[in-house]
Amino acid sequence: MMCHVIMFAERVWRSEGLVGLYRGWLPPLWGSSVYRSMQFAVFEALYTKWSSPDWKREIPYTGGIQLRVLCAGLAASTSRAVIESPVEYAKVRRQTGQAWVMRDIYTGFGMQWARTGGLMTTYFMIIDSVRRHTTLFNSRWGQFVASGGASVRLLFPPALVCSVLLMRGVLCPPPIITDGCILVGLAV
Repeated sequence: MMCHVIMFAERVWRSEGLVGLYRGWLPPLWGSSVYRSMQFAVFEALYTKWSSPDWKREIPYTGGIQLRVLCAGLAASTSRAVIESPVEYAKVRRQTGQAWVMRDIYTGFGMQWARTGGLMTTYFMIIDSVRRHTTLFNSRWGQFVASGGASVRLLFPPALVCSVLLMRGVLCPPPIITDGCILVGLAV
């Protein structure tokens, strides 16, 4: 993987210079600020709104996950994917030198929603469990440790790769083996 990154960076540097390495940086900078803020705001608003005993009911066989956490996590993930998908589409198209078309801005949305739903709902469930069952949230250091620990989830990277490939218009390229490096999913 590392040799692929270096080879790709050298190729871009030779053909396009410094500008090529920064192509497409503005959409993710803007988008990330908006969709990440909205995702946490949606979760907290719904989590707080759904504080009745029915919503606080624990889902059987889940280790104590409350219904409100699952539903608020899915709603937050959906709101993020609705905004993130067009931004990622524009970024990927710009970085690969392809034109983007308005009617295609939700290309890859399903994969992105699945990835975001899985990652963020899991994150919110872990944070809620730590909030309700430990004292970590009583200090800033504890909040940092809890959030950092909840952020270590490596279950969904394949969905990210697939959504980027869909946005590029490449469905399933075969792995490329060159100079001892296996380049999976990225045609150079």
